Amino acid sequence: MIKKSRSTFHRLTVGLPLVVAIAVCSTLTAQETGQPVFRAETALIEVEVRATGQGGKPVFDLKQESFMIFEEGHEQEITAFEYVPPVAAEQATTTARQTETVPTVPTQASQTSREETLIYIASRVGARQRKATYEAIKEFIETNLQPGVRVSLDGLPFMSNKQLLLEMLDRMLEEGGKNGIPGFVNVATASADEQIATITAFTGITTPTYLSTTPITAQTHRVHLERALVQDYTGLISQLGVYPGKKILVVFSRGLRFDAENAMYWRQLAAAAMRARVVMHAVDVRGLVAMPRDGDASQSTLALELEEPLPGDVPSGLPPQIRPEFADKPFSPRDLQFSQQGLMSLVEGTGGKAVVNDNDLGKVFSNVLAELGGYYVLGYYPREQEQRGRFRDIRVEVDRPGVKISFRDGYFEGKEFSKLSSIEKRRALERVLYSNDMPGEIPLKVGYEFFRGDDGRPVAAYCVGIDASSIPVTQTKKGAEVDIVMLARAESAGAARVPFGDEQSLQLVFKPDEFKRMQDDSTAMLQFPSAMKLPPGPFRWKFVVGDLLTGRMGAFQSAVEVPDFANEPSPSSLLLTGRISTAGEDSSGKKESGEPRGIDVGEFRFYPPPENVFRQGATVHAVYGLYNIAADLVQAPPAPRVFLLLGETPLDRPPFSNYEAFPSADRKELHYIATLDTVTLKPGAYRLLVALPNGKDAIYKDFNLIGN
Repeated sequence: MIKKSRSTFHRLTVGLPLVVAIAVCSTLTAQETGQPVFRAETALIEVEVRATGQGGKPVFDLKQESFMIFEEGHEQEITAFEYVPPVAAEQATTTARQTETVPTVPTQASQTSREETLIYIASRVGARQRKATYEAIKEFIETNLQPGVRVSLDGLPFMSNKQLLLEMLDRMLEEGGKNGIPGFVNVATASADEQIATITAFTGITTPTYLSTTPITAQTHRVHLERALVQDYTGLISQLGVYPGKKILVVFSRGLRFDAENAMYWRQLAAAAMRARVVMHAVDVRGLVAMPRDGDASQSTLALELEEPLPGDVPSGLPPQIRPEFADKPFSPRDLQFSQQGLMSLVEGTGGKAVVNDNDLGKVFSNVLAELGGYYVLGYYPREQEQRGRFRDIRVEVDRPGVKISFRDGYFEGKEFSKLSSIEKRRALERVLYSNDMPGEIPLKVGYEFFRGDDGRPVAAYCVGIDASSIPVTQTKKGAEVDIVMLARAESAGAARVPFGDEQSLQLVFKPDEFKRMQDDSTAMLQFPSAMKLPPGPFRWKFVVGDLLTGRMGAFQSAVEVPDFANEPSPSSLLLTGRISTAGEDSSGKKESGEPRGIDVGEFRFYPPPENVFRQGATVHAVYGLYNIAADLVQAPPAPRVFLLLGETPLDRPPFSNYEAFPSADRKELHYIATLDTVTLKPGAYRLLVALPNGKDAIYKDFNLIGN
């Protein structure tokens, strides 16, 4: 007996006569609640305020009436007030919050966002610092990871499970860069080709300096690399902005020198951090550097400890014309100082701190822990609600003499959706994808099935559907316009893996009569078929659809168990569909590049429907596979035993017009296709059941047939 799973196929013990289990619908409908998150920018504005007294000691006994807050010079009414106590190092316990009287204004959303903090750790180090970086991160996870804090290691999923984080950290040290596992990246020693690609991508240079006739200098090379690094950090900050709540970016770095030519990029990073509400902390992994009195760089502790080139040394792979300039400009204490000052300047622009000249790399996490508590939260609703994307200046005052306060001095207000740029509209969709928000302005239906791919890995074939009556359209002179983006994300619920994602877009213009006919057809749907290759195990996946013309959104999320087809004899899902094309082509008949967005069997490609509802008279194909089966079954495929039930009554002669088997001896698998002609069937609720060759198990699928 094969173990049941939580996927959309179901197995049950059968005999003759057949015992029918309770019907289970494999199509789920999204929650019809919530609003698009980009409108939430007009909600409660929260300002974190830190107060210190004599000698820099924290002040923790201020009251709500002690504060005044101003936006654009106008005093605002403080409607929410809270003090978040400091978090002690090596005390990973839940900290009780001391809360003042909260008025009638609900603050549940703000409290929820502060209950969870996201920490993204980005390692930009060399080979010799990998071990020290590993040890610092490991100590933080083992001793100081707080409740309500989730950590991402160089882009892996955010997790709070210490064991999973430590396991992944070990893998990063041992096999980083392989099998989809990130390593400890060293940008400074990348090859010349990689440097050119990075510079081109981040700065928009169409003709890289290396390839132009303009004389290139070591200064130009260094400025471009520093620019690429800052843009790298800016990109990370912008990506973190799609998550709600408090976000902290921790960077392990080898310093970053500031040049006037790159001042604009420093400002862009600070602006991005303010927009995304991200604080950046950094540590110089070079540690404490001892320079000899005579200034001989080759004898410094830094030069002796590092195998990578120092600032001024010759990076590997550089063009010959640059090498002499690097060789003639050795490392010096001045270079070190400038690279440390640049790093400090960069993070301080976001409200964070940098640890330099210190061999204890873990001190950066002391600064991170300080971010988690020891501050007041003042909340207010802006008196001016107009949303135009402007920067709004904030000023906070306190009435106690001798108390100094620090706070972020402003925020960027939201915009009307129609005024957002294409990038900002996508960010709005991504915020929903990465958060718990479930907008329901566009109700979604999602159907999915599991098969085994050509490489042996499970394939989750799915389809996101929107009923014709719910399709968001904008009436223009051309007709009813549709501009929709679908985003999908599958994140492992049981192991540390890089999330899987998918994206599709659709632009259509319907003539009025065409759109009217679609809306009158209860089975008509706008569909986004696709497929993901996922490893076995539990997954959480979420789908978000957004209309880029109106800003309406819909979301669907579910927990799924991806079956393991590797060794044991097992069946696939049972796929029922009326949508079929030629293998190698998409659903519209065009040649398809990349991974197939459906299930290929023989010369055909099948697509799962968003829901198993078919119109009377339609041709329905039943597709399923048997994996890891005995050789004799592959060589002489047994006739399929397929049953059709109307309600709980088996039909004596189901109208199957065709059966076909597709064996594969090399892969020890067998696929079947059965074609059901529904012309003679009555409308109603049906179950199609397939008895497996062992005579004990079966897979089945329920569907509804509606009249014309």
